[in-house]
Amino acid sequence: MLVDVNGKLTDTTTTFDIKQQISIQSLFTNFPIHKIEKLYLLLTQGKPFIAAEETDFINAFSGRGVSMGIKWLVKGSRNKKDISKPTLFYLIEQLMEIGLIKKNQDDLKTIVLTLFRDEDGNCFKSGSLDTSISTYKKGQNKPKPTITTRKKDIDNIISELLIP
Repeated sequence: MLVDVNGKLTDTTTTFDIKQQISIQSLFTNFPIHKIEKLYLLLTQGKPFIAAEETDFINAFSGRGVSMGIKWLVKGSRNKKDISKPTLFYLIEQLMEIGLIKKNQDDLKTIVLTLFRDEDGNCFKSGSLDTSISTYKKGQNKPKPTITTRKKDIDNIISELLIP
């Protein structure tokens, strides 16, 4: 990455404010690289959750940011055309639970905006994320939480990561 004259970290596809880059670094723990590599494999095997270069993925989950971003491929259960943001939120929350990402619900939006892209490689829109996160959190606070698309698959991936 390069720093331009306005103090922005830049590359050919993504621009990050230096403060945003520093805040991303503070979100991630010193999770072993071999576990991040395993997470990458689990998310890209079979019916993939993501599309990304392995080095970009490892950099992202090591707190070093991304160059191309991680494309989120999971579709919604109701509308097969739309990306399933609740499933992405659930994955991030589960990664917080096992200690890959520092636990702070307020950082959900920052993580998604900085690291993830839609299936076409476009950044998620901040306003639509606010609405999606609010709806997701309301659904999780119900006596019977909303079940996200591919929840069992994510639970299996997390279980695999916990195996030494």
